[in-house]
Amino acid sequence: MEDKLTVFREASADLDRWRLRAQQVEQPEPGSDLAQDDAAFPHQLISQTVRTSLTSAGEHLRLICDGLKCGNVYNMSQYSAARAAIVGATQAVWILAPEDPAIRRERGHTVITETYVQLRKYHELTLQQAQALQLSVEDQEQVREQIEWVQSREDAVRAVRTSRAKLQGAVFIESAASVIFPDDEFRQAGLRQSWNVLSSDAHVLMWSLALRTISFSPQDKRSGLSTGTANGHSVDDLAGWFGLAIHSLRCGWSLFDRRCEGSRSSSGQGG
Repeated sequence: MEDKLTVFREASADLDRWRLRAQQVEQPEPGSDLAQDDAAFPHQLISQTVRTSLTSAGEHLRLICDGLKCGNVYNMSQYSAARAAIVGATQAVWILAPEDPAIRRERGHTVITETYVQLRKYHELTLQQAQALQLSVEDQEQVREQIEWVQSREDAVRAVRTSRAKLQGAVFIESAASVIFPDDEFRQAGLRQSWNVLSSDAHVLMWSLALRTISFSPQDKRSGLSTGTANGHSVDDLAGWFGLAIHSLRCGWSLFDRRCEGSRSSSGQGG
């Protein structure tokens, strides 16, 4: 059991350092790649979009570790947290990795567009449920104003974009995998599989839980079915997904630091 926890222990120092970084606002240095990328749409900065992705990924990995420190291994929730960490880290890598600034900006603006789209949909749903939510006429008018404002931002970011591409998690994870694990096709494939396997945990579809089943009861004679048990005591599978996530996050922070540097001749390290 002790060896299985190595990947979690080795991540502890990095996760704590990133936690402290998140407590302060970090701005790209003047003249840096990200400073120039930010200038393309100053209403919502690519640098802060990426930093939020990285910070969120770290939070979810700390959540996993906090459970393990208390002696708790969960069959689904910790895997769902690993999925959120992988999504956050790979999204950041996907945006930051290209040397071509036009590609970086288009990817960053794709994420920002999706942010506005989902916020607008939330306000529209709120308005549809105004009666059930007991919103006053004045409240409803404020929601309408919010919808108009969000729509204006959505239109503005679309105006600086070069494509109509929508954000797709499976696509950006697969694209980021070759950056994170350039010489390791096995782990590239594992990272891509995380989108499907761990999404099952996040959406409680349960087939991923079946993959972790360790024992079965005798078959029911009438139905032919048996009951499987996943006891939550093995951390092998969780450690594998965690390892992919922490490696992705280290890559993301390293790219972030490099893109924030004013001199392109320098090379930064994550942390």
